[in-house]
Amino acid sequence: MEELLSKINSLYEKGGIKNQLQQLTINYFRSFEKNTVIKFDHPLAVLVGKNGTGKSTALKLLKALSTNRKPNDYFFESATDPEDTEKEYIFSFEIDGNTYINFKKKKQWLMIDDLTELDKLNTSQEIYSYLKTKKLCKPSIVINDIEFKALIGAFDKSLFFDNISRSKNMDKKISYTVKQSAKLMQNKMNKSSNKTAIYLSEGELKEVNYILGRSYKSITIYKHRYFNGTWGTTVLFENDMVYSEFNSGSGEFIISITINKIKTLPNNSILLLDEPEISIHPGAQKRFMVYLLKTILAKKLQVIISTHSPTIIEKLPNSCIKNFTINGDNKIEVSNSANYLEAFYNLECSFDKKNIIVEDDLSKDILLSICAEEKYSNLFDINFFPGGAESIKTLIITAFSKSDTKNSFIIFDGDKYIKNVVELKAISEINKDIGFYKNEFQSTTGVNSSTVKWGINGNKNNNDQKQKDLELSELIIKYLNFYKNNVCFFPEQVPEQIIFDLDYAKNAFGYLNLSEIEQTNNFKEKFLKLSCLTGIDIKSLEKIFISYFVKQKKVSENYQRLKAILDEILSR
Repeated sequence: MEELLSKINSLYEKGGIKNQLQQLTINYFRSFEKNTVIKFDHPLAVLVGKNGTGKSTALKLLKALSTNRKPNDYFFESATDPEDTEKEYIFSFEIDGNTYINFKKKKQWLMIDDLTELDKLNTSQEIYSYLKTKKLCKPSIVINDIEFKALIGAFDKSLFFDNISRSKNMDKKISYTVKQSAKLMQNKMNKSSNKTAIYLSEGELKEVNYILGRSYKSITIYKHRYFNGTWGTTVLFENDMVYSEFNSGSGEFIISITINKIKTLPNNSILLLDEPEISIHPGAQKRFMVYLLKTILAKKLQVIISTHSPTIIEKLPNSCIKNFTINGDNKIEVSNSANYLEAFYNLECSFDKKNIIVEDDLSKDILLSICAEEKYSNLFDINFFPGGAESIKTLIITAFSKSDTKNSFIIFDGDKYIKNVVELKAISEINKDIGFYKNEFQSTTGVNSSTVKWGINGNKNNNDQKQKDLELSELIIKYLNFYKNNVCFFPEQVPEQIIFDLDYAKNAFGYLNLSEIEQTNNFKEKFLKLSCLTGIDIKSLEKIFISYFVKQKKVSENYQRLKAILDEILSR
């Protein structure tokens, strides 16, 4: 899946895949926060959130963009809903760089290309005159959608939904359905007024079997109206025997229908999928996502999914995930680039937080403040190790690397950086003796390997130095791999350097002579001197400067670097 996403990213960046739909802006619509923007900056977009957070509403807005559809097809008040003739809805979308605005006024849906024109359309006469003189045509855009909760087999439809008789007797309903189903086989024609047969190709069959983990020999889809005269769909599966969707799982029915529909989609079109996880177990959901990514590559599709399945969103890039939440004002908000763990938290899924260890309390406070600002607080456990960097290197990393810990990370102060870990695979095997590993260990970490308690077999009878060297080499390799993948560094030498801002200090404490603070290059000393001058303890001063640092996040290079480190850790 990671490789497929990488290929899609590369093709998208080069223009090989183009998103026709770039953005949906929900200016004023139901419970959405005003001017909510949903950006489509990846060929795959996943709208994720709890029930009632507007995911399906957003998909319906997108459906209304299609050439043969209109907002009234999806948004109307029934007889039981309170009528409000003054109600106004506005949403806009950007296609191929052009903006189209839909709005509802005086019970009419209109399309314009400039929001300022709304002020001129207040009366029915003004709206009529506008429609007469200027009418913006919809862009020609192909949108296909699959609403998974609406996919139901003809047998279930007949037994549980169609009113085939006044009788509630299930035996009579079953008898009718069984009798009518015989006509499927009696009618030998592939296409007639009552039936159409669709035979899945070898390629489609292969995909269905891959997703479901089955080995069907053939699958036939029948669209017919043998049950109560209404059209329905029956799927026959052949393995060692032939049976219908009624005697198979609903997942088999749904996947067969879906694969066949996607196969017929034109290239460079838009596909909307509403809750594809329905009736499909987690393993099949993962394989379905792999199939979708392959199809995006093959057909150059733009795919937009609504879901609340953690399996579907797990490990997806941030740019794919649109996180729908309810804010304190009971309005729907959308985060356009959310980490999948943020979405997990939103869905109330259990997950292991990323564990970060830092050298000191100030480093911890800086990271905690960034997490609070970015709404990452529930994704990380951040702690400082009182023993300092040396102990972290000799004790913590040694333990983590030996146990193959994947979810723990170290962020050292910038002054602990020496060099990157060498690419061990690039070194000739003949040069990889114990001396090489010891030298590489020390030149990377600044620690002599002899000071580390490696836990080498200390059996007195084991006098084989070659064996001991081999064990130590393997432990150093594990250590260096952990150091390469799980160790990061703050962007400045010490955390005080990250948050100290002389201009801010002058503005905040302009009544003091700060010349001594300005002259010293030691940032810890700067805080010490400022504490002496102001009478404010160092811890409180640090909090003041951290608060200002966070407020400057848009222009602070160090803030963006630290956020990038956190984002990178979340992606692991």
